[in-house]
Amino acid sequence: PGPLSRRIVGIGLVVLAVAGLLQALGVAARLPLDLRLVLDASGSMSSEAAAGGRQSKLALLSEAVQAMLAELAPGDHVTIVAFDDRPKTLFQGPIHDAKTRKAAQDALAKLRSGGGTKISRGLAAACAGGFLPDHVARVVLVTDGETDRDEAECERLAFDQRGSAGWLVYGIGVDYNDGFLDRLAQESVAFFDKNLRQQ
Repeated sequence: PGPLSRRIVGIGLVVLAVAGLLQALGVAARLPLDLRLVLDASGSMSSEAAAGGRQSKLALLSEAVQAMLAELAPGDHVTIVAFDDRPKTLFQGPIHDAKTRKAAQDALAKLRSGGGTKISRGLAAACAGGFLPDHVARVVLVTDGETDRDEAECERLAFDQRGSAGWLVYGIGVDYNDGFLDRLAQESVAFFDKNLRQQ
């Protein structure tokens, strides 16, 4: 893949994705996180994550994000936005305890694929209203990068958030839109950790 976007191709990389995300978020300092998860649920996500594989892109995405949610600490705030050609907020709120963590995980478990793709609408919904003060703000996009003529709008949104939130961009599968996702990552490069590249 390109130098900035990450590729998630199998369950072996799910653990790496979680570890890389937590390292990039500065977990050692344990500042509370304002985590905006922007998840592709379009029709293309129903295809196989790898040639000859048994797992769909959406199933792999769900497994990786469930693992991320399991690692969050009390006080972290999570927003989960799924998108096809329209965004839908699945969960929004702080992680106080096991009950609120389970609520976020249960919301994610309802994710289904279908429809067209407008990544910009998912990103805009996730970033709407600004970010919480006294939190480390991160936008995490997981997608195959196939979107409907809104690449420029996605890149503008990433650029506009440079001073507010860091972005992590994960390509899902083996055939994701490498060039577009790398350009998107470049727009927020001031906050993007190049040292966690996954091949």
